Amino acid sequence: MKVVVTAWQMQEIDGEPVMNDHTDAVYDAGVKADFAALVADADEWLAPLSVGLARLGAYRARLARASLKVSDGEDAFIASPVLDSYHNIWFELHEDLILLAGRTRADEVEAGRA
Repeated sequence: MKVVVTAWQMQEIDGEPVMNDHTDAVYDAGVKADFAALVADADEWLAPLSVGLARLGAYRARLARASLKVSDGEDAFIASPVLDSYHNIWFELHEDLILLAGRTRADEVEAGRA
């Protein structure tokens, strides 16, 4: 997720990172293809977890809604701090999974996983 969101927000031009102004349709299409692959992969591993832990099903449904918005051309649903964007939902899910594993955010940062 970090890679996709970073690529959506920034791109490298002449060896320098710059804000992605979304004027390069080819670049954005590549990021969206990576996003679609992430969505499919996340749904695949989240589906069986949702059976055992019903609350994870709510994340799965929200992620599906956000990805559908992106498919419908509402690109802000990839990562927007003011919407129920895929990135925001993913972050909440990640926090929940950390707690379910009996860990803390600090543990994950120290281990290089967050």
